[in-house]
Amino acid sequence: MKKLRTIFIILSITWMVVVFLFSNEPSDESKNTSSFVTEIIANIIYGDNLPEKELTLKIQELDPIIRKLAHYTLYAIGGFLICSVISTYDFSIKRNILISQGIGSIYAITDEIHQYFIPRKKCKDNRRTYRLSGSTYRHNISIDFT
Repeated sequence: MKKLRTIFIILSITWMVVVFLFSNEPSDESKNTSSFVTEIIANIIYGDNLPEKELTLKIQELDPIIRKLAHYTLYAIGGFLICSVISTYDFSIKRNILISQGIGSIYAITDEIHQYFIPRKKCKDNRRTYRLSGSTYRHNISIDFT
């Protein structure tokens, strides 16, 4: 169990570093990254079936959805990893959920505060909501596997 705990701790810390690096991108850079991903997804969905102008409009419509899903998914992964670490200890399921959710919530809030200091980025309550819900969802799923 100790070896498994070590693996999940390393994965959790790696996840936290990756999130920090994403959060550390200035707003323009972050928008370019997500726009690139949205363009790829739009091209997969619509292919060559739309004229360039319509495709551009579809990309603009998809962009906020893709960004929200990215926040949710990223924090769902983190929730799973954090819960996996905590589940290697001899806690009750209730305590496991509370500790994991607490760590995930604190990380999400501190990440938002960190973004306050990044040029042209804003600290947004709605983004925190996606992070916390993603984190919560994954905590509940990972409990079923432990």
